[in-house]
Amino acid sequence: ETREKMVSILVATLPVLLSALQTDIYTNKAESLYKLLSKEKYQGDLLKNLSSTTSEELKKEGDQILESVFGNKQSELLNALAAVFEVKPRAISVSFKMSAAIIFDILGNLIQKENLALSDLSILIFSVLGANSKYTKSFLDTILKENKNADIIDDASGMILGGGNDKSKDQSILGGYTGGK
Repeated sequence: ETREKMVSILVATLPVLLSALQTDIYTNKAESLYKLLSKEKYQGDLLKNLSSTTSEELKKEGDQILESVFGNKQSELLNALAAVFEVKPRAISVSFKMSAAIIFDILGNLIQKENLALSDLSILIFSVLGANSKYTKSFLDTILKENKNADIIDDASGMILGGGNDKSKDQSILGGYTGGK
């Protein structure tokens, strides 16, 4: 798949995942979701060590998350997204799994850092979706400051999109717009 198509897939899968989490909150699954996000493994360690995490580790963790969130509807969702983007379900699956691992680590970190209760979970997810601003600053701080490597967004997108961490290219945001030139 082309890099542009994979970026489109990545952009589409994050809101799908976050919306599914929001739906879980409103369908009496909030407590189990909160317990899952409050686990020690989702306290920001992945985010802090993203450059040393393998894509296989991300996919394995993401697979467990997606199974927990979507259950037996996961393959149906992946097939539907694959049809929309006219790609193979595997391309969607890899992106979705890796994104899920990263977003769960960020959400778990925010729950710990902000000392959030179960009742705050919905507002947190709305903040990450951009529909509420209560935790937006904390979310951005987590993404930009928790990782010792300043290139966290590039590292994450490189892993998800299969580009790795090629430091020979311009890794800045502007570099992303110019194709790393």
